[in-house]
Amino acid sequence: MTALLCEINYGNEIFTYQIIFSRRKTLAIIIHPDQTILVKAPMNSNLNKIQQKVNRKAVWIKNKIQYFEQFRPRTPLRQYVGGETHLYLGKPYRLKLFSGEKNHVSLQEDFLHVICKESLEASNVKKNLENWYRKQAKALFDKLMAHCWQQFNSSQEKLPKLSVRK
Repeated sequence: MTALLCEINYGNEIFTYQIIFSRRKTLAIIIHPDQTILVKAPMNSNLNKIQQKVNRKAVWIKNKIQYFEQFRPRTPLRQYVGGETHLYLGKPYRLKLFSGEKNHVSLQEDFLHVICKESLEASNVKKNLENWYRKQAKALFDKLMAHCWQQFNSSQEKLPKLSVRK
């Protein structure tokens, strides 16, 4: 299998795509969710013909890329510093960081108060916040599971075990 990198101009945008030659009979254009473009072509294909076919599909390629764009993460990488916004149950909360005797996280109005026993380094804040999120998820899921379990007429009286994974 041989691979080539090419570009397509559409309007004021340039899309880079990779051509892979393989043992196949038809040309395939694949747009991945990470917005990479892959063109699979038969071994004996003419490069100009491939590029012409890709150019004819430029509108379709643009539409697919726009479609996948809506699923890209909108939040920047977390820094875990005071004032940074984090979501909890769909609502934004700002972080307030404190030093204390034990690790603790609490919701107070529009703030997530994070108390770290050790330093207020991003890694410690992240660890404490993730543990808190996990505990909150477990409590909420247990409550929802108990509510849903009542709806079933089951011979099993015991609630199934629920585990929250990372």
